[in-house]
Amino acid sequence: MQQYDWSLAHRWFILLGGRTASDIVNWLKKKSGPPAVTIKDAKQMEDLKSNEVLVVGFFKVLLTADGINQKLSVRLSDHADLYQDAESEAAKAFLEVADQMDSIVFGITSDEELFKADKVEKDSVVLFKQFDDKRNDLTEDITAENVAEFISGNSMPLVMHFSDEVSIQYVQSVKISVRETSCTCVK
Repeated sequence: MQQYDWSLAHRWFILLGGRTASDIVNWLKKKSGPPAVTIKDAKQMEDLKSNEVLVVGFFKVLLTADGINQKLSVRLSDHADLYQDAESEAAKAFLEVADQMDSIVFGITSDEELFKADKVEKDSVVLFKQFDDKRNDLTEDITAENVAEFISGNSMPLVMHFSDEVSIQYVQSVKISVRETSCTCVK
């Protein structure tokens, strides 16, 4: 598989995703902007839910008084110290994963009205999708590893037509584990 290197603000990225114009534009937007869109109201949430897959971090406390918009306007992985300003470890973990997953749209909110509208009671990562059961929730043990595994396991349809277009997504979403087994041969 051919890889393409891109430089944005003196940081190199490798494009592993699609090769169509829209895929490349979406990738560039994701890498040059914040890792997660700050969702401020119900209309913005509904607009984002029109995506095939949307992952939203619902966190009651996001960042300190400096404000989330200012903090998310700078690439988080370029400035590790920004993670220290986050008051919620779960929010930090969520943003870390959002920064790494290019093919999925991420949003983040602390708006009480959105918590009520989407029936979220505590800090959670909610995956909204246009297929299967439409929604999956991660409410316990929100770490970067668990969020990544949660998204990978729930972001693909249970049944789909396998083609070149979805093969990369499918392979990236499946965790292959090999177990060592022992065999006793009897003569």
